[in-house]
Amino acid sequence: KFIRSAQASGFTLDEISELLALEASDDRVRVRTLARQRIDVLDEKIAQMTQTRAALARLADQCAASDKGPCPILAAFEP
Repeated sequence: KFIRSAQASGFTLDEISELLALEASDDRVRVRTLARQRIDVLDEKIAQMTQTRAALARLADQCAASDKGPCPILAAFEP
């Protein structure tokens, strides 16, 4: 259950291994450091996903605005 919960929180297997080792040592400073690092990574991913969602929403709105010409969504994915 510990591993599943840690994975659901975004920890990697290496980080989970370290957390398990830290459980025995009760090194709360290191555990907090790992948690804060994971929060920073998650915040970065959330920001990226928010930008991606906004861009896709704009493209969907552009697509709905006109039935003529190339689809803006497909055109955006072209190289």
